[in-house]
Amino acid sequence: ARAALRDLDPALIADWQTLTDSDALLAATRKDAAWKKHRAALPALIAQLRDNRPLDDACTALAAGILDPKFNKGHDALAARYHDHPLTTLLRAALAHQHDHDTLDAAATAALITAVRAELPAAREQRGETTFNDKITRLNRALEGPHGAALARYLTHRYPVMLVDESQDLNHDQARLLENTYLREDTAPPRSFLLLVGDPKQAIYGFRGGDVANYNRLKQHIAPADRHQLLTNHRSAANLIAAHNEHYTHHDNDRLGDNIHYHPASAANLKNRIVDHHGNPIAAPLIWMDSGQNQDEETDKIAALTAQLLAETSPYARRNDDGSLSRIRPRDIQILMRSNNGLVTLQQKLHRHGIDSELQHEQNLFTGSVARAFADLLAAIRDPENSAHHNRLLSGPYYNKTQADLDHLAAIEQGENEAAADEYTLADLRAALNRARAQWQSGGLLAALTPLLDHPKHSIWQTLAAAPYPDNHRHLLDLRHIQQLLAERPPEQNPAHYSRWWQRQLADPPQADWATVPPLPGTNAVQLLTIHKAKGLQAPIVILAPGGSNKGGNRDSSVRLYPVRDGDRLSLSPCKPEGAAKTENERHEDEENRRLHYVGITRAEDLLIIAKRHKSPAKPSEALYQSQTESPHSQILPEGASLSQHERVLPAATAETPAAAPNGEAEPWPRKHYYGWQRTSFTALSRDTDNHTAIDLADYAIAEPRDSAAETPPDDADIRYTFPRGPAAGSYLHAILEHTHGDRRADWRQTLSRHAAEWQIPLDDAGLSACEQWLADIYAAQCPQSGISLAASKRGAHRSEYGFSLALDDRDPANIDRIDALFTACGLPLGLKKNHKHYRYLRGEIDHLYQHGGRYYILDYKSNHLGDSPAAYNAAALKQAMDDHHYWLQAAIYQVALHRLLQTRLPDYDPETHLGGVEYLYLRGVDSADRTNGGLGHRYPTDFILALDRELGYQNPYPRQTA
Repeated sequence: ARAALRDLDPALIADWQTLTDSDALLAATRKDAAWKKHRAALPALIAQLRDNRPLDDACTALAAGILDPKFNKGHDALAARYHDHPLTTLLRAALAHQHDHDTLDAAATAALITAVRAELPAAREQRGETTFNDKITRLNRALEGPHGAALARYLTHRYPVMLVDESQDLNHDQARLLENTYLREDTAPPRSFLLLVGDPKQAIYGFRGGDVANYNRLKQHIAPADRHQLLTNHRSAANLIAAHNEHYTHHDNDRLGDNIHYHPASAANLKNRIVDHHGNPIAAPLIWMDSGQNQDEETDKIAALTAQLLAETSPYARRNDDGSLSRIRPRDIQILMRSNNGLVTLQQKLHRHGIDSELQHEQNLFTGSVARAFADLLAAIRDPENSAHHNRLLSGPYYNKTQADLDHLAAIEQGENEAAADEYTLADLRAALNRARAQWQSGGLLAALTPLLDHPKHSIWQTLAAAPYPDNHRHLLDLRHIQQLLAERPPEQNPAHYSRWWQRQLADPPQADWATVPPLPGTNAVQLLTIHKAKGLQAPIVILAPGGSNKGGNRDSSVRLYPVRDGDRLSLSPCKPEGAAKTENERHEDEENRRLHYVGITRAEDLLIIAKRHKSPAKPSEALYQSQTESPHSQILPEGASLSQHERVLPAATAETPAAAPNGEAEPWPRKHYYGWQRTSFTALSRDTDNHTAIDLADYAIAEPRDSAAETPPDDADIRYTFPRGPAAGSYLHAILEHTHGDRRADWRQTLSRHAAEWQIPLDDAGLSACEQWLADIYAAQCPQSGISLAASKRGAHRSEYGFSLALDDRDPANIDRIDALFTACGLPLGLKKNHKHYRYLRGEIDHLYQHGGRYYILDYKSNHLGDSPAAYNAAALKQAMDDHHYWLQAAIYQVALHRLLQTRLPDYDPETHLGGVEYLYLRGVDSADRTNGGLGHRYPTDFILALDRELGYQNPYPRQTA
């Protein structure tokens, strides 16, 4: 069938179109058949079937009509003529083939997902990776094990207060965690407090695994006297609350799920922002509006309705703070729909009415044209003389040149035309790209980008701003986001690697917060949101257009997932449920649709307009919108009718100004400030000393550059003294020691070369050979505490770059005076300053952690440059460097972290037996003639470690029992 579509006779297509466009066939089929509006999509449908591409929305609607055009009774002859037409037969065969292909593809995808789901945990564990879900699963496994009761007691003692917000959306594992800790029945009487805050009527995240059944199960653990309902509404006006109560007590509208019902509420908000044209509260603030039969008609009607609300003769007005009435502002209106596709269409139609709108949906930077053009810019900077790169860049949105413009620039280049004085030529472009290339190497990509964006002869900013609205706003925000991305996440790779990285992001946009661009601005714009996105928000006027119910599964992903219940557990499966499971799934889906409607209905403060499509309800949740009746506080807008306009002309709303303090005086500045807890690190703490060293990273102290030619090192100078200094060089050396092994020298050169390119360290073959010999001396160096070589330390149990987060006291800031006294007693005064900050976690990363002779040692690499000879790295010099950079504090923090780790891992842990010292290896000081040179070790007394641990907030509520 696909082959036949490639050689279709145009006359056959024309004959079929004549038949389907005829008045006789249109009259013989159902009036509301959706395919009739998409007959012009036939060429696109043929092309998509021929190329085996997914069908777009218009082609999908037309394909449904080809399979079933919905003939009325009494037109058998015309129906037979249509069904027997050769093109109808051919298209149906192609659609059947595509359906079989899609079915097979879906089955293969489901099998792959099932296999990956089974194998992924073990694969992640093997790679040392984890996720939050993995951590919860492991914790539940431990809590349900033989020592679960003791672990639960520890956790509830360590965190005595647990507040769970939005608890109606907990998944099965999260609920189990609460049952295994705060709701556990096999432990001593709890001295903890659990607060579950949730509204089961707003449980709308089943497609993510959230299951309101977990909330209902947890609720049974709570005594009835400890269950409290909040039945006073502080959001909506009294008449609107009355309309809610009337609606949800009609038929079975109050049923929102198993044991979930609507309870009539009372209103506490007596202030009406939106009123009628007389300034009185709106008597019937719930309006039912017919919105047609499909999304196209619905968005037309909603756009027209919005224009009527904003008109100067609108039947509704806005009451200002001074009591005056004015026109409704666009930002007073919030429009909620089920999907972003409908909102995008609606935004375009609002724009035709001259109404600004803000679409609050997350958009990925790498799906936009500005990010694609940035890839062309990176390619041109890397190769400034490449004319193909020039043409691609110039024809993109940054320069917006047409083919005629490119031909004109080429003629100038060849001397056929003369350039104007202010004209941006290819020579100007090459010069700017060459400067940017040099600047990238020396000052970074962000510094290289700025002159290109604002060139005297061509401003990329102005070009983007000149694009049609709203594309110009989107382009400017995307480019600004790229600049912010470069500032916050500066490229550490060289230009070639970074360009390839950018291309990978374009091919597979990352689902990460840093890749999400902000929505288009709209200080006075209609807010457009999906119902899910609107949860927790509110607006004076809400237009709700649910647009029917979901068809099942998570439709926002290329992989369709369906909620499947197995006992009391709800999970997501790629396999569509069948039989009894399908019936149960549809029931839960219908209940979630009801709750989704409830969320949309309760967003309005003063006026709620519900747009309902004119069709027979297919599911009970759709019947919720067909069962409306006029009541004292609601009204039905007749089909085809619009809001009645009033003769009185309302003035435009004035800009709001902040309320002034009494007598025009400014409010006094509060005397007391409250700060939450923060995270910190050794580097941050070292800046809070009386004599801190003013450097960014203590590990990578930056020495003064060699300025004079007399100081230029000879060609045979030792690499360890001439090696670059600074953060990049230090990171390079740490990466080498992390990814190499002392007994695998054959791999060293490749690792040295690969990481040199990554960190932009200029090393030729001679430099790589010198670094290889230096690395051999480093691995042969003696560890100052254990006495074994660094290479030997990696033969046994060890970890490289071992990160930790040390929990500190969760109630009070650390006592700086007592901590200082501890170090002073050891002869190592720090002079820490009191900054009154409450640090909750202290983070760090241990370069090398290893076991030897039953003890566990910490080894930290230092790339500091202290001099150009081994003697510059003797014991006295190293101690002075330790003093200067407060590394004694770092050593103590590392030992406390290791002490806490070993307490949890070793059943017979004794710090005197198992806790080794902290070793520092100054890499530039290693000496093949003296294996101990450049090394310094220190072990704090056990009493000091225990005392510091207590000062940092550790309390063991269950001390180990000793005989």
